[in-house]
Amino acid sequence: MDKYDSKYDAADFSQNPKKYELFQTAQIAANVFSHDGEQDLPEGKHVAIQYRCTAFNRLYRRNEPVYTIVGTGRDLYANTLKNFVL
Repeated sequence: MDKYDSKYDAADFSQNPKKYELFQTAQIAANVFSHDGEQDLPEGKHVAIQYRCTAFNRLYRRNEPVYTIVGTGRDLYANTLKNFVL
């Protein structure tokens, strides 16, 4: 991870949830694989995102924003993204 990387911050989201609805681009924080094991989104790839909703992430047991990756239709929790940009 680059020292300039800015990962998703759950504490910041809880204090400023509306800010997370405005982000339009981000980077993939870790490789994303489809159900058949094919690498769909490599780590570090820049993607256009659109806020979809806030949902409960059962893995981390907290509410997180969910984004749709423009062009793929794939939905990802915010913790799979980094370096958000307005």
